[in-house]
Amino acid sequence: MEHSKEQELVSFYDNKLEYYSPATTEQLQRIATLVNAPTEGKMLDVGCGDGRACHYAVNHGMAYTGIDYSAKRIKKAREEFGYGPELIVGDVYEVLENSLPQYDFIWCCELLEHLEEPERIWRAMQTLCCGMVVCTVPVDMPYHAHLQVFKDDAAIHEAFTGITRLTHVWCPTPGGNMRDHFVFTWQPSN
Repeated sequence: MEHSKEQELVSFYDNKLEYYSPATTEQLQRIATLVNAPTEGKMLDVGCGDGRACHYAVNHGMAYTGIDYSAKRIKKAREEFGYGPELIVGDVYEVLENSLPQYDFIWCCELLEHLEEPERIWRAMQTLCCGMVVCTVPVDMPYHAHLQVFKDDAAIHEAFTGITRLTHVWCPTPGGNMRDHFVFTWQPSN
């Protein structure tokens, strides 16, 4: 792996298997409904962690592929979902840039802020998408595990070219507070 800061984060998150994310089944469904995300075909979950988004794919009869750096998180996903979904441990840059399949729905929740080159992943997802890419990142959330902090809508548009829709959702945290997240999409031109 060429991204040493990201490799350090793998160890951090491997030791923090329970964590806050707006990727609960309910929040994913809420976000998917908000952006009218695809409900058929193939779904790719980039930075899948423990595979929570697999519930969405299963509920809609979609084929699911998840990729994550963390072998521990993929193991946790396999414990929950078995060996039905395709779950890949690997460098997200390498896997995405060397993939051939076209996906109808690409979900990337709370990953881009952890990457040294998030725009590179954004471009790779666009190449693999025949339906819709949906990404979430927290709004203005400095945190030691965040290599990027996106302060406002202009920062999102500057970092990720070609956004077709940008909105905000407020999601509950484990402490009972609400946290603002960017939700942005990309769809190929027809």
